[in-house]
Amino acid sequence: MPIKIMKIIILDTNFLTIPFQFGLDIFKEIDELIGEEHETATIDQVV
Repeated sequence: MPIKIMKIIILDTNFLTIPFQFGLDIFKEIDELIGEEHETATIDQVV
């Protein structure tokens, strides 16, 4: 049986501005694109 590894999506500052620029729910869009279990993260210099 193969081991399933959860994907980690790393978001940068530019990507985090999309909801304000275009009115999109980026987390919903990521869920639809990835389609499997994942986690979102940023590096500490981004926030």
